Amino acid sequence: MEEQNHADKCHADIHQRCQYRESTQTTSFKLHNIQNAVGNHITEKKTLSPVLLFVLKGFVNLKVNKQSVGTVSTGQFSLIPGNSYIMLVSSPGSLLLTCRFSEKEPFFNCCSVSDIKSFVEKPASGACPFVSLPIHPRLAQFIEFLQACLSDGLHCSHFLSLKRHELFLLLYNYYPYESLARMFRPLFCSDTQFEQFVYDNYRHVVDVGILRQLPTCL
Repeated sequence: MEEQNHADKCHADIHQRCQYRESTQTTSFKLHNIQNAVGNHITEKKTLSPVLLFVLKGFVNLKVNKQSVGTVSTGQFSLIPGNSYIMLVSSPGSLLLTCRFSEKEPFFNCCSVSDIKSFVEKPASGACPFVSLPIHPRLAQFIEFLQACLSDGLHCSHFLSLKRHELFLLLYNYYPYESLARMFRPLFCSDTQFEQFVYDNYRHVVDVGILRQLPTCL
């Protein structure tokens, strides 16, 4: 027992000394344990990068830019778009896992993005519908292992980068393209929509300030 405790302490020391260790502010994967909350727990923040939200226990009511978009329940996950002001209302005892990533990162190294983009459809309202998907059993196994590593203090940026790639490989191989296209539509469509907006209006404006004041479909 003493040898096991010594080994655990050594590993913890190694994790703490790792020069590639990500801080709690910059880490790409993060566990959110709401075990001690009394009543619903409210989190408000500005997200610059898109985030995948996995609800391992409890449920979350999600608002994006002050608009209620939906509920993510136990065993489900959803996408929070980047450059958004979000409010998460979590039930007491909730356990959440978030994954922050680059907009250009999903599926880049594991498939042709065009395979998924071909299933993207523009809704009649012009707004991106809220989508949550069930956590596949293989994805649940991945999360369980990752959760244990994070609890051990393993926050090495190289390790977490590999786990992000593994996550998107699992999504690509265990979910229909149609489902992935609905969830990741904000990432696939935002660039082309903005480019079209600029192209349609650049002749009529003289500076960026005026361009910002024009209504957009983004």
